[in-house]
Amino acid sequence: MNTRAAIVLGLCAMFCTRFATADSWPLPHTTDYISTDGSTKAIIVPRVLSSQLEYFEDKGSGKSPAGQRIASSIDQPFARVSQRKANGQWSTIWQQPLINDVAPVDALVASREKYLITFDNWHHRGYGEDAIVIYDARGRVVRKYRLIDFLPLSYIETLSTSTSSIHWGRGHFLTDKDETLILRVAEPSFGFEDQNTLTISVRIRLADGAITPPAGRAWERALRRSKKVRQQQKAYEQKACRDHGGRWCKR
Repeated sequence: MNTRAAIVLGLCAMFCTRFATADSWPLPHTTDYISTDGSTKAIIVPRVLSSQLEYFEDKGSGKSPAGQRIASSIDQPFARVSQRKANGQWSTIWQQPLINDVAPVDALVASREKYLITFDNWHHRGYGEDAIVIYDARGRVVRKYRLIDFLPLSYIETLSTSTSSIHWGRGHFLTDKDETLILRVAEPSFGFEDQNTLTISVRIRLADGAITPPAGRAWERALRRSKKVRQQQKAYEQKACRDHGGRWCKR
């Protein structure tokens, strides 16, 4: 994320704290993902943490890897992708480390071992250069994305946030014989309002990571919604300025 984007998102988090929803992040665990046709399985194993508290303390002090359990040999997350054989047994195709810090939040695996797609980072949904990562049939990174790579910064600023995350989308899926990823991006919302918002679609071609930007009436509606939410944010910022005697006033 560039410096301007980081500053703006930090300011948004500061001004919207009163409306941010609480987070609950249990320690990550090993998770299986199966392709829609049942031919392929991805097992994602997280980096092993001592505790949430130690992770947060290490992050605050700049210690790396944050929260790592000393006795554990798993010091980075990894994925194992397997193919179902005719006898029903699974045969490993590839096993590689993932570029996430601790673990992705969610994933999709394509049929016939073609792709693995991971979403977000444990405890930091929507942040970082690996909000989405595409891995190919050998476990190599095709492309990784920040939110700003497929959404305008002004739109990101108006998405619903919690104390640790940007809640940017849900229900992503594969189409075109699992060659295309469809992102379902949430419309903006302010505070607790409209938590079950509508979504707009962004298409990503998995072979090379090419993005088809959102367009059409749904996108126009979402942009109008974004402008409305930004007006609400500005009103709150002005109220905070008055209530705190100018402490939060923009210079």
